[in-house]
Amino acid sequence: QGCNMEHTGITLRFNVPVSRQQLCVSYPSARERERFMEAAYDRWVITLYVDDIPVRGTIAPPVEQNAVEVKDFSKVSIYTQFSFTIEYNKKRVVGVSLEMKSPTALDGPSLDVTYDVKWEKSEMDFVSRYEKVMESELFASKAHWLAIINSMAIVVVMVAIAARIVRKLLNADIQKYSTVLMDDGLDVELADIAAAESGWKQIREDVLRTPPFPLVLCSLIGFGNHLVLLVLFFVVATLAGNLYVTPGHLAKAFCVSSTCTSFFAGYYATGALCRMTGNLSTRNHIISSVLSIGGMLILGAVFFLPTNLLSSVAGSNLTISYSTIFKLLRVWALYCLPPGLLGSRVAKKLHENAKPQPCREVPRPIRVRFLTS
Repeated sequence: QGCNMEHTGITLRFNVPVSRQQLCVSYPSARERERFMEAAYDRWVITLYVDDIPVRGTIAPPVEQNAVEVKDFSKVSIYTQFSFTIEYNKKRVVGVSLEMKSPTALDGPSLDVTYDVKWEKSEMDFVSRYEKVMESELFASKAHWLAIINSMAIVVVMVAIAARIVRKLLNADIQKYSTVLMDDGLDVELADIAAAESGWKQIREDVLRTPPFPLVLCSLIGFGNHLVLLVLFFVVATLAGNLYVTPGHLAKAFCVSSTCTSFFAGYYATGALCRMTGNLSTRNHIISSVLSIGGMLILGAVFFLPTNLLSSVAGSNLTISYSTIFKLLRVWALYCLPPGLLGSRVAKKLHENAKPQPCREVPRPIRVRFLTS
């Protein structure tokens, strides 16, 4: 169906050639013949994976439209032979190619599907085997430069508009503040009050006040920093070594990156909480660090678990077992949580004397202005 991977039943043994080995015999019904005809007319392709190397082949030769309209099965053929050519270097597979052969007309009673395998020695290194795959038409793609330039132009225009608005407001505020300070006829005490009631101090005292749920906000700050550092660390680790050579190295690199960057999740979450509220409660710091480190678990529980449940109900082979999910939770609790708690402890020690931003106890009422033409 294009979304699930199924085992073809083809058994390959290293450096053992195969010649015209029967895979299966199919007796298609009338409905199945029509579906084969539609697939052949639409030029459907199949993608097979041999030792994690993708290969692609068309299921049928080109079909004329007249044969599809009149349902002439004698003019529609299906390839019934898979011809594999596997290149190897020492004891490792470095390249795979697939050629579809033996077109068989659909008007026959059955389809005898066979395959053959040919092994060829190659001088290509195992670490370079994917370079040939990336150069093939399987991954051929064209950059949509018009869309990229259009998006960049929109971003530049929006940033310019926002910068112009902010600059205009700041210039007006600075001009007002400077006028009050340079007014010689105004009493000194009144000038100080006017200066205090305008400009940056007004913004600081009215806007930069503690939010209703500082614990949640600080946890999001820690999670954001953790996510950015995790991606950077993982990308650098991937570029530094050939992690794709051995299966499972990418997953291990991700776990190691998450463990190494969990310290900063607790550090930034607790530091922001100390600066914002001045609260040095151990309980709140533990909660903020756990929430910041467990942000991915929360996202996974919200988005991944329902999808995984639906795929298990549908019988998809892409479903992740619950034992694997339990192992991931155990890895998180044993390797990611302790560094995060350590980072929270360090941030608490460094911000012991932190004081929250002073602000008005009673928020200034916002004046409502109506636009008039």
